[in-house]
Amino acid sequence: MRLYQDIGNKIRKDILDGKYQVGDRLPSERDIAESFSVSRSVVREALIILELEKLIEVRKGSGVYVIQIPTEDKNRNANSGYGPFELMQARQLLESEVAAFAAMQATKTDILKMKQAIDQERQALDNGSVDESADELFHCLLAQSTQNSVLANMVYEVWQ
Repeated sequence: MRLYQDIGNKIRKDILDGKYQVGDRLPSERDIAESFSVSRSVVREALIILELEKLIEVRKGSGVYVIQIPTEDKNRNANSGYGPFELMQARQLLESEVAAFAAMQATKTDILKMKQAIDQERQALDNGSVDESADELFHCLLAQSTQNSVLANMVYEVWQ
């Protein structure tokens, strides 16, 4: 496991153990780095992982805030061995091509299912919560609408 993953797991555990609640501001990067005896760049990467997992939110000029308590499945990518930038790049490259192909292949039923997933996500956001499962569902439905099981499986795996 890479150092930033270890630090991310420790911060995640602190949140899970109740050291930080939803709405709480985390210590500064400098303070976190000092408490774990690591560099600030390691802390930044750890925070990026937690931000991608939608556990924290970075507010410019204000700090880093807890926006969601982790659940068991939030560790999915934490121990994959892939860095957050690698995962984000893979998703961007893969999903942009999948979306272009899906635009030519999707049926009306596929489009309706994707719209329902977007509506579910929008409703959660309107209620002030984050529904990562609806976002994941949308992306997987988009990939399935290509009618290509290899592409659908690739997108699914990148989300795991």
